[in-house]
Amino acid sequence: MAAAVANSTLNTAIQQGTVGVSFSGAGFLIFYYIGVLEVLSKLGVLKPQAKLAGASSGALITTSYCGGLSPTEIIGAGHDLAKACREENSCSGSLDRMLRKTLQAHLPPDAWMKCRNKGYLSISAGNPLGPSNPLLVTDFKSQDDLISAAAVSSFIPLWSGSRITTYFRGMEAFDGGYSLQQPCPPDVKYCIRISSKNPSWPQNRGIGSFFSLLGRLGSSSSSSSSSSSSSITEAASSYPAIQSTGADGKPDPTLVQLAASSNVDIAPGVFSKMPFSQSQWSDWALSPADDSTLKHMYRLGKSDAEAWAKYVGVPQQQQQQQQQQQQQQQPKQQQQKLKQGPATVSREAAAARVAGSAGQQAGNAAAAARKPSGKP
Repeated sequence: MAAAVANSTLNTAIQQGTVGVSFSGAGFLIFYYIGVLEVLSKLGVLKPQAKLAGASSGALITTSYCGGLSPTEIIGAGHDLAKACREENSCSGSLDRMLRKTLQAHLPPDAWMKCRNKGYLSISAGNPLGPSNPLLVTDFKSQDDLISAAAVSSFIPLWSGSRITTYFRGMEAFDGGYSLQQPCPPDVKYCIRISSKNPSWPQNRGIGSFFSLLGRLGSSSSSSSSSSSSSITEAASSYPAIQSTGADGKPDPTLVQLAASSNVDIAPGVFSKMPFSQSQWSDWALSPADDSTLKHMYRLGKSDAEAWAKYVGVPQQQQQQQQQQQQQQQPKQQQQKLKQGPATVSREAAAARVAGSAGQQAGNAAAAARKPSGKP
């Protein structure tokens, strides 16, 4: 019953254009998000005026999309950043600089105006070792202010730079996912929550997990240049066809319910089977995989978004809307044909008469040529 109510609310929000989208942190798993984003846009779930919110790399895709980049252009920007980080020790200690450079190179100059009151970026104000408060920023002052907000939202302590914090508008701040992992934009009727984590995986939070994260980041950095590249290539050499998590091409209802209980709509491993282990997936969030693996992440995102849309009934609704639009256009087309009809007929009739007259004249001339002159 609750699912039916949720679907009804979603369908109403789609019709009214009041759907919002939330992206949690993902690191270089952002290619999964791009696939989801592309499908939601094509299905008409995500309207041009839709509000988006994101934390960490979720803030990056929010900034890119609301700033005017298409999914294809976001893929290009993502590949540029991944390539640069592969060549620079997974951007250990330099991620903030590389992020800002990539955003400056790819965002349209008026992105900050497009994102005002449309793109909401989560920032943790304070210090990870002390009190911190979540901020949801959308009142961007300039292009530099927008890029700064997106970069600060993605600032991983001691990984993005040499400090545990950076500064935003003069105050200490760092990764927005630490204080507000799954932000939703305000004033939306339904918020589609998209996560890069399978909800069945352990969700570690708190100061203990923060120090664990730093240790994992350091380990990943030291090994990425030697063994990570070869293992990623081997994993990406061949992928099985994407399959649903349940029987008969349908998602496993238990996993869907687990995602719902975690306030997540779309996440890896819920609608399509994951061809990667949790450790592989987590490592690729910190150290960019090769292009083949990134492409498969994108395909997984598309597959999961399509399966989700089918599960909640979005395709049927969109098909009905398209049929209604076609039915509304048919009378207009018929009226145009009726208006053009007499003119078309008269032109055709005139052409026929001209052709007939020309033919008759040619026939008369031929007959005259064959007629005897009457002289002996």
